[in-house]
Amino acid sequence: MFQNMKVSTRLFMGSDRHPDHVGIVVTSVTQMNVMDTAVNNVNRSSHNIESALRVLDGVNSMRRFQLSALASAGAERTKELDRVTATGSRSSRPRRKC
Repeated sequence: MFQNMKVSTRLFMGSDRHPDHVGIVVTSVTQMNVMDTAVNNVNRSSHNIESALRVLDGVNSMRRFQLSALASAGAERTKELDRVTATGSRSSRPRRKC
């Protein structure tokens, strides 16, 4: 088929595929950006879940210390309530990012 054509005609017929390639590349780059955004959202969500679990653990510890203080008397009660305060202040501090 190409044997009887001039060189310019052969080049022209071969160049009609370039717009297709450009479209494929543009679509691929766009989809990669969408996937990158989705991965960033998952990473941010995992940090939120980690923070929530840390807060929940702190609240449970504080509640356990409060219940222990209710069952105790005197100096032991004061010690347990001090532990509640210390745990609360530790839980309320923002965590440093690595």
